[in-house]
Amino acid sequence: MWVKIVPSNELRHSPSWKPEFFCSEGISTRGSRFPMVSLRSIVRERGEPVDPQDRAFHQLPYVGLENVEPVTGRLLNVKSCASANVISRSKRFAPEDVLYGRLRPALNKVCLPAALNNGGVCSNEFLVLKANRDLILPSVLRSIISTEYVTSWVGSKLSGSALPRLSLSDLLSLEIPLPPMSIQHAYAKFLEDELMRYDKIATLVMEFPKSLMSRLVSALESGSEDVSLRASQAT
Repeated sequence: MWVKIVPSNELRHSPSWKPEFFCSEGISTRGSRFPMVSLRSIVRERGEPVDPQDRAFHQLPYVGLENVEPVTGRLLNVKSCASANVISRSKRFAPEDVLYGRLRPALNKVCLPAALNNGGVCSNEFLVLKANRDLILPSVLRSIISTEYVTSWVGSKLSGSALPRLSLSDLLSLEIPLPPMSIQHAYAKFLEDELMRYDKIATLVMEFPKSLMSRLVSALESGSEDVSLRASQAT
């Protein structure tokens, strides 16, 4: 049997009394030749609450948890604050901030909204992290904190049973490997290329049913026995 003694003062101030919360020391990376640093030393939270009902924010894009694809962090069906009819208090973000979904973090919704050139407004269920660009690139930060290593780690830090959330202080206490900048730039280029390739494949998959039926209709109308027409011929 594994036993750990928790000081009463630590227990009183803990957001959770689950045993897993105090017994996560065994979780570690599978080995890294890079130094381990806490997130607190390389990022800070952008604490800019906003009222989305304010007309100044009506045309800004709004990012909710439903707008972020798990794992990849792709933005999906983003609308303006006005179009999304956002009522609750929200947060402001910049294009190079990392949005970390703190509600049910096992869903792994971590986003770098670089495509939104002027930034925007996001749900309060995101932690908005501003990277120290001298130490870590935002795209590398996003990818590291969406790895299985991190999702496994945060599972022991959640509070709330029905709607489990991760606190900012717990996330910032996480240690991650920090490669030198020269290597980070190589990683960033690799990630950019792979995500672009994935985006093209995902687009083709979404368009496939429509393309398939279009080719079938074209073949029926022409009386052709060959339905392997190119999509460009069928449109």
